[in-house]
Amino acid sequence: QKAVRFLVNAGEITRLGEDVLLLTETVNMLRIRVKTFLKIHGKATSPQLRDEIGASRKFLIPLLEQFDEEGVTQRDGDWRILKP
Repeated sequence: QKAVRFLVNAGEITRLGEDVLLLTETVNMLRIRVKTFLKIHGKATSPQLRDEIGASRKFLIPLLEQFDEEGVTQRDGDWRILKP
């Protein structure tokens, strides 16, 4: 737990919810991919984004919730759109 806390504080890993940790570099790359997909398609469902980035639902939902919280995306029913 100390090592995880250290890496989170150092910005090396990002905590997504209680159970999901990803390298911050990976989160940044996935943010770009999601934004690019949404710029091209306008909106997307979670399954479409899951297929686009190749992540399981376990990782995708906390990731999308993080992007919503950051103001990158916005949930609109079953759809995700880029936040204006």
